[in-house]
Amino acid sequence: MRLLRWVGLCLLLTACVSGEKYFAVGTQNWNDIAVSIEARQSPADPTTFEFVIIGTTQRRQPANNLTVSIRVEEQEPWKQAIQDGLVGVYRRAYRISDPKQQSLQVQLRRGNEEGVLHFELGALAGPPVKS
Repeated sequence: MRLLRWVGLCLLLTACVSGEKYFAVGTQNWNDIAVSIEARQSPADPTTFEFVIIGTTQRRQPANNLTVSIRVEEQEPWKQAIQDGLVGVYRRAYRISDPKQQSLQVQLRRGNEEGVLHFELGALAGPPVKS
């Protein structure tokens, strides 16, 4: 019985540390915030990616006071990302038809401040990184 528990615990720990594959899109600065983008491909639809936008202040604190929206084409409306708690993480799924030709536009708003960052999506055409 002890052996069975030990094997079960080992399998559980292995599953926890196996890591998830993601694409590191890049990092840019906006005012006092470093904005990093990661993308995770949908297993059900390879053209759909979940974009994870991570905001960190210069003091290494989460930038949790932002409104974050994304889009790919200039003529498309902005789609607001969902804030994931108060840890400076925002998420939004988006369909990407041609990552080599498209770029992700990230709109950041804080109070009366507003800015747009552009991230090339060529990393989505390459191999993912394993966390």
